[in-house]
Amino acid sequence: MIDYSIIGDIHIDERFLVELDLTFNEILGLGRSKKAVFLGDIFHKNRPTPLEVQFTLKWFKRFKEHYDEVIVILGNHDLYGGLQTTKIFQYLGITVIDKALWKPITSYGSLFFGHFFVAESIDNYSGATMSFKELEKQHKYVFLGHQHRFQEFSRTVYHLGSIRYVGFGEYHKPLPLGLKKIAQIDTKGELKFIALKSPYPLVQFNSAKELSNHYGQRSAIITDKVRIVYEDFDTYKNDINTLATLPYIFYEDIKVKLDFKNYNIVKNYNTTLNPSQLSTAEVVSKWLESIEDDEVKEILEKESKFLCD
Repeated sequence: MIDYSIIGDIHIDERFLVELDLTFNEILGLGRSKKAVFLGDIFHKNRPTPLEVQFTLKWFKRFKEHYDEVIVILGNHDLYGGLQTTKIFQYLGITVIDKALWKPITSYGSLFFGHFFVAESIDNYSGATMSFKELEKQHKYVFLGHQHRFQEFSRTVYHLGSIRYVGFGEYHKPLPLGLKKIAQIDTKGELKFIALKSPYPLVQFNSAKELSNHYGQRSAIITDKVRIVYEDFDTYKNDINTLATLPYIFYEDIKVKLDFKNYNIVKNYNTTLNPSQLSTAEVVSKWLESIEDDEVKEILEKESKFLCD
């Protein structure tokens, strides 16, 4: 018998409801448990849209029917104007914790569920200073949300990670398989992780040619979350028109990142600007000013604006 099912940040966003439907159905198919704990950040935006609220209530009603008890702790995305948006779940009979942590006691020891970074978190952009070791010595298991990447600190302390890829900050090269998962603890206190198959993968390339070689003659809709990272200006310049003619249908727009160094652009196009003071958009704008052909310039201005955005 499963005692706890632990589910990381779900970030409900109306752009990804199809993916979330698939993933939630997969999670329900992993078995019933006495308790299901959600580690915060139920909504992606702290001001959810009506469609997101409707979708969320539909699914949490199903979760309540599937698990004996559903517990939701507070995530930083679940506050709007000082109010906790997930309080609406109380009307479904769901236990809503008004703090970013919850510490139940079980027959096999104390558990800790939290929504924050620790000093050793890979993505500790908030400057957290508390070590995971402080939690480890007090609890049988520790599960933390907030960070979207899975991270194992020890055999008992984890960042569980989000259940879907929220952004390319999660990308590794190559991206390991099975990073999206939930945790389950049985009534004897044994822990296991189950990899999720439904989340749309992140895929990254360095040119339109690499993208085409990867997808070949594919005609079906591509649900991968795709990004092209340009590491040199010439590849970016040569790809501008190619991107608009790719023979694929993507579920989500391709993202483009310009990752070449500003000083290379300054050097190649003879500007006198200090590269350390430039954003990529400013450098591209300066380059466009040097183009004399008005027709070409107009085309490049439109494409550059799209890509920089």
